[in-house]
Amino acid sequence: MKRIVWNLFIIVLLLQLSGCERKPDKTPSQIYTEKTAELLNDILADGYHDCSCIELPRNESYIASMKREAPEIDMRPWIVNALQLESVAQVDSLMGHTETLLLTEDMLRHDVQLFSPGSYVGDIIVYGKDAAYQKWQERCPKGWRFLSKPFFEEGYTKAALSFNTPGGCLIMGPFLCQKEEGVWRFQ
Repeated sequence: MKRIVWNLFIIVLLLQLSGCERKPDKTPSQIYTEKTAELLNDILADGYHDCSCIELPRNESYIASMKREAPEIDMRPWIVNALQLESVAQVDSLMGHTETLLLTEDMLRHDVQLFSPGSYVGDIIVYGKDAAYQKWQERCPKGWRFLSKPFFEEGYTKAALSFNTPGGCLIMGPFLCQKEEGVWRFQ
């Protein structure tokens, strides 16, 4: 009887130790956020898209944002073409359609402040358009951009996102990025 109890103790101990070493799997949102940070770091490193501040997107896909802001525009066919998908039905399965973006400043290699969705518009409402613009110019001397939630195709070698400046046309197709030799570049 002592031998059985001892063997059970050893088995339970080994199971506990092996469970302690195993790292928990990442959630789809964590993977999506890591890929988005990698994409942003490469985009910001090119110098052309450098900025001091980024306003994060709402927790909705770019397609949902466009449907809310410009219901007459359907971005699905553009995304199908840009990412070379076989059909519109595949858009719903892309990374970025349902995942939550958990991006924080410490994930970026550049000195960039992140602002919550609607921060700029909120300042326009509070301070007026000209005063809000002035405030943001002081806060973000290298400029600021609005980010959409990027879409990634399955292999994480192509992405579609909107990365616009204030005053720019927000009703436009997202930009296509391609990962070549380990670095994301606009196409």
